[in-house]
Amino acid sequence: MLTSDSRLTRPDSALRVAFVGQISSGKSSLINELTGQDIAEVDVLPTTDAPTIHEVAVDDASFRILDTPGLDGSIKVAKRVAEEAADADIAVWVLKANRPSREIDRASLKLFNEHFENEPERLQPPVLFVLTFMDKLAPIWPYAEHALPPEVRDRFEDACNAAAKELEIQRPIPASTGATPWNIASIRRALIGLYADGLKTQRNRARREARTAGVATNLKRSGSGAWEVVKAGARIAKRGVSGDSGSGPSSH
Repeated sequence: MLTSDSRLTRPDSALRVAFVGQISSGKSSLINELTGQDIAEVDVLPTTDAPTIHEVAVDDASFRILDTPGLDGSIKVAKRVAEEAADADIAVWVLKANRPSREIDRASLKLFNEHFENEPERLQPPVLFVLTFMDKLAPIWPYAEHALPPEVRDRFEDACNAAAKELEIQRPIPASTGATPWNIASIRRALIGLYADGLKTQRNRARREARTAGVATNLKRSGSGAWEVVKAGARIAKRGVSGDSGSGPSSH
């Protein structure tokens, strides 16, 4: 079971933690190991692009765990997952150690980062990267957490550094969630360490949502004419209409 430091600020509501990763990356198994509960279904293909949500007690607070659909290379799923991660308070990005290609993760990370490029007031949630299936890189398994042979330790270090370099991310935490889980405590500590930053992200989102709601309320109060203009603009934007093609000024 996750435990939090009593000195941490109580969240205004449950912190949303989005778990992201390719299909079969081990993110559902990681959720179960971190929480100490079999709450996430393992080896089950998703039937919807909506995340599965789990409420997890953490001392006197709670986390809302979002087990997002596995990234499968489709743009539809990638966009939905990137949106869920961007709207979370903390994101846990799960990478498979023995997967040769990371193009799907790279493309999804790009979509995730794009949510913040044009919104300077929007606070990006902290991201914890985890490299799973480390046992597949070892000639034998298991080892005690602090008794890895030098050659295995070097192999693990190389894998973590390679993933960080390829995706241009911070160094992921290595782990295994198989029959003999390994290094889960390190991930749990890292997640708890992001608690305060996650709270900042939550409050930033709440302020932005309150400001948006306030603007809408003021427009309604100012008269139906102004409100109708806003609604009409929203309808146009939804249709993707930006004016007649070729009507913009030409450059000379």
